[in-house]
Amino acid sequence: MNQTNDGWNLLGRIICISTGAPGTGEGDGEYAVFSTSAGNLRNMTNAATFNLTTSTSQTLAINEAATLVAGQSFTMRQLIVRITK
Repeated sequence: MNQTNDGWNLLGRIICISTGAPGTGEGDGEYAVFSTSAGNLRNMTNAATFNLTTSTSQTLAINEAATLVAGQSFTMRQLIVRITK
């Protein structure tokens, strides 16, 4: 799909299942690409739980990464982080 100057959206979720050291978490999300002819929504399903320590401070790193065809690029123009309890 040629996405030249077309939009895309990515939603990721990190869900805390249990607290402690270690607690457990899982992740999932969805992404959509938009073009002048159609939209395409896909789910990103969770593959497995992971350890998540909730008894000490943690650092979360978010970055954009993808395998692109030579000469192509993409730009993240906005990042919104919402924390809910």
